[in-house]
Amino acid sequence: MSFQNTIKRETSALTMRKRSLDGNVDPRRCLRRFPSDSDLYRKVLHKKAMSHTNLHKKFASCTQLNKTPSPEQHQDCKVFKYEEKLTSELSKFYSLQVRGKRAQIKRNKHLAFSVVFKVLINAQVVSDRFTVGEILRSGARYGDMVEKESDRFEFGVPVYLDDNSNFFIHRAEEDGFVRLQLDDCETWEDCLDPDGFLSASLVRSKLQLTMKNALKSLNNNIEQGIDYFPSGVVSVDVFCEGSTIVLQINRDSRSLAVELIPTIVIPKVNLEWCRRLSKSEPPSHVVAKSCPFPLSDPETLWELSFLSAEKKKFRSLGTTNIACFYLWPR
Repeated sequence: MSFQNTIKRETSALTMRKRSLDGNVDPRRCLRRFPSDSDLYRKVLHKKAMSHTNLHKKFASCTQLNKTPSPEQHQDCKVFKYEEKLTSELSKFYSLQVRGKRAQIKRNKHLAFSVVFKVLINAQVVSDRFTVGEILRSGARYGDMVEKESDRFEFGVPVYLDDNSNFFIHRAEEDGFVRLQLDDCETWEDCLDPDGFLSASLVRSKLQLTMKNALKSLNNNIEQGIDYFPSGVVSVDVFCEGSTIVLQINRDSRSLAVELIPTIVIPKVNLEWCRRLSKSEPPSHVVAKSCPFPLSDPETLWELSFLSAEKKKFRSLGTTNIACFYLWPR
């Protein structure tokens, strides 16, 4: 009996294996099933952690990580924020510390220009060597005065040359300096050396003498009630500081000083030659400034001036760069 039961069990097992091979029965039913890792994880995990809301938050955080910028983009963003912050702080400091000072300098410059122009008008009556016609033609304003300090400025006085005079420029051994050779110029004939070069030292002396005589004429007109000084000006004096002619404007409070520099405009026919002295803009004027380290005769040296190019470059600067320029102590 036991033998028959054993045969039946083996037959049934063989039948089941055949059916599994035929595909009629799922073979996984014959295997013992053990709990998987995912089943164990689901049993241990709290139900709230597997809720729809938390899963949505986890998915959103993962997607946001993919949207974060690259290190290069993050660095650029930080630099942009730093520049924006610096610009804001500069504007704030400029408004608090610099704007009021700039307004006072503007008023000083306006007053100095009006006094110098009034003296030059009287100088034309005294002598025809220096003229305000060039100032009027160029449309000069008080803003064109060169600011050296808050109460000290520089102003170029145009030198008058005869209409029929010939103008030649010779390059000097000193960098930035030239010599001027005049031909058929009766106005400055007494200021030429034997080679025909115009002496910058003698031109400065003529300007000082002319300004002294012009101030005498202006003071006489003020005493007679014909003319008057601008508001706040008590008196005006002229003197020399070394080789520099200084016009001192005495006010009720602090005095102003204006350095008067003889200036000659370079003619257009000489501009092509002057372009060789500069890689960008050519010089526009020559000024009678003394050379600090002369290698040759210092009396006939004239300095090249790039003031027009400098003003043009300054106007092209942005607001932030101009503010930084005014922050620099001078």
